[in-house]
Amino acid sequence: MELPALISRILLGVIFIVYGANGFFRFGHTVPFATPIAREYMTVMLATPYGHILFGLQIACGLLLIASVFVPLSLTILAGYIFNIYMFHIFLDPSKSLSTVAVTVFWVLTFVRYRPAFRVLLHSRSPVR
Repeated sequence: MELPALISRILLGVIFIVYGANGFFRFGHTVPFATPIAREYMTVMLATPYGHILFGLQIACGLLLIASVFVPLSLTILAGYIFNIYMFHIFLDPSKSLSTVAVTVFWVLTFVRYRPAFRVLLHSRSPVR
């Protein structure tokens, strides 16, 4: 289980670095969105500091994953991103996105490797009194 987790952690980091950098430099091919509201949402995201912060955080988390530093923190932050990607595709741009499923699989494989670090989050009572 070590090798799949290592590969998925690195791939997850690379994916978020590339997509985060694409938010700044727009070097990747962009597919037009199916709905006008999805286009408007992404236009606002790309044109405001809100988008810059989100894309910068994606790059930072991707770099942390590749460097194997603060991996549980990065996974926690990226879980929110993955959730929002699903919500975007469900409500704003209902298209089939295979990359979203791949990112989820990579996230789960990495999470399984670092699961003991998340155990404290699932306690009903805080260990600190």
